[in-house]
Amino acid sequence: MMSIVIEKTQRKINRCFIHCSASDYARHDNIETLRKWHVEENGWDYIGYTWVILADGSLHNTRPIHRSPASQKGNNIDTVSVCLTGEKIFTGAQFITLKDLCIALSLMFRGITFHGHCEVSDKTCPNFAYKEVLGLDSVGRMSSNEEPHDVIERSIREIEKQLVIIKGALK
Repeated sequence: MMSIVIEKTQRKINRCFIHCSASDYARHDNIETLRKWHVEENGWDYIGYTWVILADGSLHNTRPIHRSPASQKGNNIDTVSVCLTGEKIFTGAQFITLKDLCIALSLMFRGITFHGHCEVSDKTCPNFAYKEVLGLDSVGRMSSNEEPHDVIERSIREIEKQLVIIKGALK
């Protein structure tokens, strides 16, 4: 599991919407292109999504969490959003990062549900089987056999292993 740090916020968050960037062109797999589309061409202050996951699986916080997203018209209140770059082609690294982010959000915001943009628009976005990728139940909650404290303990063990490796490399 990737170590994900989510900024604390006083804003109520009860839903996360999942999007795709609607482009499989490699030249669009970067934050600068999304910034151009959202900030320069739309005149917004920030990219509309709270996070963007590039094809290599890297996670980028592109909008402060204390700001509502500008990504699903009429459904931005009390939400955050994440966009995977791509339209029909996505990578395993993106799905792993998406799942890790959603686990972290579930731990931070009890009762949060996860939804595709297609659930509140006439679009097909995010164009992949997000319910299966995340193991969502019928209302959009992650259904996991692991309790939150088990996930945290597993993460701590993984971090401790990484520290041992780093300490060994420094000797």
